[in-house]
Amino acid sequence: MDPRPITYRRHDDGIDRWAVAEAPPAAALAGAIFGYNHYAEHAASFAARREMPGTTGVLLINLGDRLDLVGGDGHKLRLGPGQGFVAGLHTRPAFSQAGGGLQSGIHVFLPLATLRRLLRLDMEQRVDRVVALDDLFGPGAATLGERLAQASPAACFDLVDEALAPRLAGSPGPDAATAWALAKLHANPALRVESLARHIGWSRKHLSECIRRHTGASLRLYARLRRFERLLTHLRNGTPPHWADLAAAHGFADQPHLAREVRDFSGLTPPCCSIACCPTEVASSRHNRPNSRPKKTQSPKSGEKTMGKFEVYLPVCGRFLMSGLFVWAGYGKLMNPGGTAQFFASDGVPAPGLVVWIAIAIELLGGLALLAGFKTRWAAAVLAIWCLLTGFAVHLVAAGGGAAPAATNNMIHFYKNLAVAGGLLYVVAFGAGAVSVDQATRRTG
Repeated sequence: MDPRPITYRRHDDGIDRWAVAEAPPAAALAGAIFGYNHYAEHAASFAARREMPGTTGVLLINLGDRLDLVGGDGHKLRLGPGQGFVAGLHTRPAFSQAGGGLQSGIHVFLPLATLRRLLRLDMEQRVDRVVALDDLFGPGAATLGERLAQASPAACFDLVDEALAPRLAGSPGPDAATAWALAKLHANPALRVESLARHIGWSRKHLSECIRRHTGASLRLYARLRRFERLLTHLRNGTPPHWADLAAAHGFADQPHLAREVRDFSGLTPPCCSIACCPTEVASSRHNRPNSRPKKTQSPKSGEKTMGKFEVYLPVCGRFLMSGLFVWAGYGKLMNPGGTAQFFASDGVPAPGLVVWIAIAIELLGGLALLAGFKTRWAAAVLAIWCLLTGFAVHLVAAGGGAAPAATNNMIHFYKNLAVAGGLLYVVAFGAGAVSVDQATRRTG
């Protein structure tokens, strides 16, 4: 048997140093496994790494010091030496942090369909989750970890082959039609689902169910993630990004569409994502398929490396505070529509009986939608227009023709409306945030 080709790469800039050995799987596993990395890293320029969402399965066995992980669902996992984890499709960033000086391990790159064969579970149960290898493979995982810790990189690759081959042999892969559709969609996420289904002779619904069973994602979500992955691959090569050109090249409708997708999946703006997706070259080597040769990129500032809890929960707090104003105002009008209509009439509002019900619908329904994060951009846009309309047409007009105390009060309300509209426009631009109905429905496709 021909020896396995192994590529060795090293880096040492006086601050961070690493060594990576990259290799393909054994011939019997070709197609089922993309390849292996054996890595060792001492990093002083950053403590934690943001692992971007994607459509590639992960199987990693830790051979270094303690490794702390946080999955996309917020679940925490701590790995000691010789322990491992698996992760399926992620729609949100996961985070990893070495607990000591050395971060080392074996990283297995594999398709989601192969991960499903190893886990023998539908992948919907593994979306945004990291799961300890012991929970899935039993005591054999610990034994494998102990043997890997004592082996050279070449021997490690042989041991992983030996561990995976029997499990894959006992679990069939996807049928030929599903495998063909997955390969086509993986290569070109812009393909229309209807054309794939028509070529196979299936209905769109049946094809979507098969894709979801093997990947955990709907066809639409899988295509969005593949498009995002292709963008990350370009960013990781170190070339300065031209966002409009990248949007056109990778199938985004336009540059704002690209920016929204990057924020939805990474929690970062595109410029920050360009930096944070690859803190050092070793990050690229571990997140791209083996034998790629990414260039070194600038290390991000510590504040740009991880999306902390503030970035997850502050948008919820902001929506809660803004929505309270509208829900309270709409509910008050609903409890006394006649009195509100009389108040509107005294301020010179035309057709006050009709306007009061329009105000109730906008303020109460729009406020609740903003609070829940449902159709958030539309709700925020309507509420922002409402604030500007009432500010200019009611409060500013009343301030110009009223007595001093009333004029001052109306000017306060006018500027309050402007301030609230400004906050709502931020929601229109940046969305609801991670904790919202909108984000939950995006993750499920």
